[in-house]
Amino acid sequence: MPPTASRSRMGVLPLFALFSSALAQSIPGASYFTGGGVPGSGAYQLVDDYQPSVFFSKFNYYNSYDPTYGHVQYVNETVANRNGYTTTDDDSITISVDTTNKWPRGGPGRPAVRLISDNTYTHGLFILDLNHMPFGCGTWPAFWLLGPDWPRNGEIDIIEGVHTSTTNTISMHTDSNCTIAGSGQTGLFTSSNCDHAANDNSGCGSVANNTAPPNNYGKALSDNNGGVYITEWTSAYVRVWFFPRNNIPSSVTSGSPNITQFGLPMANFQGSCNIDSHFANHSIIINTDFCGAWAGFTYSNYKECPLTTGLNGYDSCVDYVGNNPQAFLDAYWEINSLKVYQLPVNVDSSTVRTSTAPLTSSSPISASNNIINPGMGTGDLVYDGHTFAAVAISGRSSGSSTTLSTTSTGSISSTPPKTATLRPTAQPSTCPEANNAVYVDENVINYNVYCSADTEIGSFNSTDIHGGGFTACFTICDVTPDCVGFTFVDNICNSDTPTTCSNARGANFNVGCGNSYTGTTIDSNNGINRFRIMKRVTEPSYTDCLDLCDDTDGKHRRHTLTASASHFDGSCYIYTDCLCSSNFQLCLRITAIDVCDFLKRDV
Repeated sequence: MPPTASRSRMGVLPLFALFSSALAQSIPGASYFTGGGVPGSGAYQLVDDYQPSVFFSKFNYYNSYDPTYGHVQYVNETVANRNGYTTTDDDSITISVDTTNKWPRGGPGRPAVRLISDNTYTHGLFILDLNHMPFGCGTWPAFWLLGPDWPRNGEIDIIEGVHTSTTNTISMHTDSNCTIAGSGQTGLFTSSNCDHAANDNSGCGSVANNTAPPNNYGKALSDNNGGVYITEWTSAYVRVWFFPRNNIPSSVTSGSPNITQFGLPMANFQGSCNIDSHFANHSIIINTDFCGAWAGFTYSNYKECPLTTGLNGYDSCVDYVGNNPQAFLDAYWEINSLKVYQLPVNVDSSTVRTSTAPLTSSSPISASNNIINPGMGTGDLVYDGHTFAAVAISGRSSGSSTTLSTTSTGSISSTPPKTATLRPTAQPSTCPEANNAVYVDENVINYNVYCSADTEIGSFNSTDIHGGGFTACFTICDVTPDCVGFTFVDNICNSDTPTTCSNARGANFNVGCGNSYTGTTIDSNNGINRFRIMKRVTEPSYTDCLDLCDDTDGKHRRHTLTASASHFDGSCYIYTDCLCSSNFQLCLRITAIDVCDFLKRDV
């Protein structure tokens, strides 16, 4: 059947500079369902039903920047319907991706859909009945729950994995002081600390292998007609079950779910964690990503996924996703139903008898083998060594933009608007010397450099534009109506750039081409990120830069020189520290040639 049209609505989500949290949201006219949190306090009652006929009308189509830097364009509702990415028939709905066009590396990513529910929930029994889910090299599908203030309101990843994986990764991500015991479950326990600031934002969770129960993820799930995922969220715990198609409990199929029939869950999130303090007001999210922070960096681990000669695993992933549209014919969700049940509210837990057994702490697998993914609701990680696009900033509160690219050969019926609202945060406590430096472009327009610029500018819209270089970004902003500034992030590495240089004193220095921003530590107690950044120093010659670096305090000597002899522009760059008082800030990033930071235009 043709796509079922639903009401048109533009989704605007908070975006923190480039590293962002894809937050849940509040939609006018939507409902907030608060259920009881006491296990065993009564029968679960149906409160929300995403049946096929109304499924898409109950979701917002997120169409802004991908917070995990995937090779993806999340499209709006109009584009999704026109191109058949979201369709409905009598018994199910389908969410797919573009399988027709090429979207080469360096240009916009492959069009896909990211749905965020209008309604939000605290506590509940979430039952997803699906026939098929996306799988294949380059894919990163997810079905998950997310609160409006990440990480304070938490993230629950119910179905998630990458590429051709046969196992589902089930995880939670919170702020500090939430750990789980890891017992009372069938899944392989991998991490106990749910704090997003620990273990590179791996969070806590488990991996469900393909035997307990079988066919719970990817191709195996899809080839066996799917099944039912059930997530129970109470004040005491969060638990996840999967039942194959031929083994779904009768209470579920009858519409009166009884958790006493379910047996051990695949994942049991219970322990030293106050669930109600860490999880609230969640939206339901369904999306298909490509490459990005998890799938991109693990691509080379999957032998069946082809590598491109001369490219690393991450860029090979982008290359494969961009150039092989027919490879994604299986990258679709087919969902029969999604239902949310809740318990009665205002039940005194002291009056309820439960069968919850005492927990024993299990030992997770070693940290070196921890394969829990980074949270999808975050931009915590510093993604090193890859080309990211410029972001032009518009002062308009709404409207669409045009993606500029000379390399893309793809075409969709309508270019989706890429808008997002930035949320002002606290001022940085300190900034490097380059903060407020003035740069004048070829049109004699002044731009001021800001460290953590989004803390100073306020609310505005950001649009992903592939400008083709640092200078081009000035020109684009100059000619773009209402552009107030831009952030440039790039990986400039030329074949004639030396990998090491020596000065007259025989000291060797590595040229950090494109990697000057590597390394980050997160101070979760103070709520800040500490980044190693670069300090710009002007010298008359390349040799003088070498000498200066040699004379610099020893702690700044390692891998600090980023000037190139063949591209010397009168400056060399030395590591310094920037302490930012808000999360997910880029501070100052400098490549071998250009200064890359937020540049606010004088208008």
